[in-house]
Amino acid sequence: MLNHPNRVRSLTLIEPPAIWVLKSRGPLSNELEEERKQIQRLGSSDVSENQLVWFAHFAGFVPQDVDPRAMPQWPVWTKHRQSLRTGDIVFQHEDNIKRVRKFTKPVLLFKGVGSPNFLTSIIDILGKEFTRARVKELPAAHALHIVSKDR
Repeated sequence: MLNHPNRVRSLTLIEPPAIWVLKSRGPLSNELEEERKQIQRLGSSDVSENQLVWFAHFAGFVPQDVDPRAMPQWPVWTKHRQSLRTGDIVFQHEDNIKRVRKFTKPVLLFKGVGSPNFLTSIIDILGKEFTRARVKELPAAHALHIVSKDR
């Protein structure tokens, strides 16, 4: 999208894990650096159920006080948990926030009530950097596009 803005009429983003946006404001927090190390460990072997539980909380799929194993999605998450082995790629990607400032098409940004701080911070930064952005907040944390789809 930033490479070919002429191919885009408008853009909607739902809590993208664009860690590079956070890096545009300075070094990552110690907490997020620790999370990065945890995600990096997922790539070294099979992802265990305990690691999947941790990730479900980290990514905001469930609140900290909810056991992800009790969720109806748990069997699907378990089946596809090995896909988390590439999870640290979002920490490796680099880009330049100046390119965001040059994007002039309308942008709609969504963040979820109860989402992890790093995801809502990314939306807040992008909301300031895109020249024509609107930010909307919906319930259901990082699953807002599923739970709040009628809105």
